[in-house]
Amino acid sequence: VGGAAAYYLARAGARIIGILDLHKGLINEAGYDAEGIATLLRNQKNRLIQDPSAIPRQEAEQFFWRLPADIFIPAAASYLVTEEQIRQLIQRGLTVIASGANIPFREDRPLMGRVTRAVDSQVALIPDFLANCGIARVYALLMEADRSLTDREIFEDVSETIRRALVRIRQACRTPRHLARTACIQAIEMLKG
Repeated sequence: VGGAAAYYLARAGARIIGILDLHKGLINEAGYDAEGIATLLRNQKNRLIQDPSAIPRQEAEQFFWRLPADIFIPAAASYLVTEEQIRQLIQRGLTVIASGANIPFREDRPLMGRVTRAVDSQVALIPDFLANCGIARVYALLMEADRSLTDREIFEDVSETIRRALVRIRQACRTPRHLARTACIQAIEMLKG
C-alpha cells in the first residue's frame, strides 16, 4: 500500500522524502521521483527495503518524524503510529493523512479513538475505511459485472468510487478538518439505508 501510494504520488509530482518499513528506513530530503520509487519496489524482498542507503529503522525514526511533510501515509500495519509522532509531523506542516493501514494510530478503541479524533481536528484525515477500500470495491465490482473487466476498468472504478466519496465528505465539511468524523457519519447513514 505504501509503495504504490509513494509511486503514484511521485508520478503526480510529490517528493517522497521518507520511507519506513519494519526494519529499515530511507530519508532523502531531495526526494525520490517515480522511477526511484519503482526501483525500490522492484528491489524489495518480502516487502522490505533492500536499498544500500537504508538505515536501521530506529535510527531513521529519529529523522522521519521531524521531516517537513505535507502528506503522510501510514501503511501496512495497525496501531503503529503514536500521538507524539503525529504531533511532530503536524508541527512541521503536515496537512493530509491518507490511512493505508487499518487503524494506523495507537488507539484506545478501533473506530474514531482518541488519537484519531485529535488528528481529525487538526489535519485533513482521509479515514482508513475509505483510503484503502480498493480491494473491497474490486470484489463488489466483480460481483456486479456480468462480463470480464480490464485492469484499467477496475482501476478507474475504484478511483471514481473513492473520488465520489471524498467529494461528498468534503461538501459536508466547511474546512478540511473533521473529514474522518464526517465520513463515519455518512457511512453509518448509508448502512442504515
